[in-house]
Amino acid sequence: MKIVNLSVFYLSILAFACSSKNNEKQITVSEIDSVHLVKASTKIFALDSATSYQTLFMSVYKDGINGKQYLLYENRIKSTIQFYDYNTGVLFKEIALKKEGPDGVGNIRGFYVKTMDSIYVMSSKSYQYILISGRGTVLKRYKLINGRNVNDWSMPAIYTSTPPILRDNKFYFVAYPESKPYEKNKPVLTLDLKDTTTSLLGNYPDVYQNGGYWGLFVIVAVSQTYTPQHTILYSFGADPYLYETDYGSLKKKHFAGSRYFNKTQPWDKKFSDGSEAGDVVTDGFKNILYDPYRKVYYRSTWLKLPELNSKNERNTLWNKPISVIILDKNFKKVGETLLEENLYDFRNWIVTEEGLLICNSNPNNPDIEESKLKFSVLKLVPQEE
Repeated sequence: MKIVNLSVFYLSILAFACSSKNNEKQITVSEIDSVHLVKASTKIFALDSATSYQTLFMSVYKDGINGKQYLLYENRIKSTIQFYDYNTGVLFKEIALKKEGPDGVGNIRGFYVKTMDSIYVMSSKSYQYILISGRGTVLKRYKLINGRNVNDWSMPAIYTSTPPILRDNKFYFVAYPESKPYEKNKPVLTLDLKDTTTSLLGNYPDVYQNGGYWGLFVIVAVSQTYTPQHTILYSFGADPYLYETDYGSLKKKHFAGSRYFNKTQPWDKKFSDGSEAGDVVTDGFKNILYDPYRKVYYRSTWLKLPELNSKNERNTLWNKPISVIILDKNFKKVGETLLEENLYDFRNWIVTEEGLLICNSNPNNPDIEESKLKFSVLKLVPQEE
């Protein structure tokens, strides 16, 4: 399994147009890579027969009491939260969640582990965020809509690329608009744990406001990460900029474009709103992650393909090439690595002391084993001259 790397002598001049409400300017970027990602090893976790090698949410948690590190895994088949010992790859603990009754949480849509005995679960049941114990007992329920019309609201869901951020007893979630036009809605929802109030924050960037047709996949491609400056950084699928916010207000934006495309184009209107084909033929941005061990940011891209491949078969989202943009702690671009195709799960990337872990659960990957969850461990290394 290899990664395609670019020579230090590769020089590319790309022009990006960034529009704002008051002006439009041209930005030119000259790129010489100083670092790139290489595969160093494979990380494996053992799965039972009722656990899929694919999930929509995973994370890493370090227990503040015993110092052990765990891979957290959402199992929607069994409706459980799983804790895998990070070092051994073996299941350590599993919390069974009830769907109905006093401790019922409905269908889970991600979770947040504050401690081993204090876990917040996102539930699609009555639009709630629910605090449970380490045994699955419901301790408190928080309503996320509070009598509002759901069609006028944006609802959160927790995915690997959209982890909730807890700051001063307030949660910040990426939220998804419930009605059109999506780009006129708010992309962030907050929940105050003290007074249980919720509010919507932020706006979709100007690039979405030009009257173009943006399909649902481009609209919901929003990712957030916490920064060492104690701010929240947002990535939007159609925007080459990253948006650094001070918990609601824009602090600064940082250019973080790709060498592989100039801009994300609005969808052709021949594609329906949720069309996979519309997303296949569109370039865009996906995850944003901060790596505190190497003090860099990783921003992934999703590169377009034609609707049909050479065999006249439809390309899918799993076929799309992926690159990883690397930014230093000051948001200066220091590299971009193109990953080998048809190996990786574009949804599930996590950062550990070992490196950047990208899940190998792409259904096209010939190395898939149903009884194993596998990650490629990518190391950040200097670019060879």
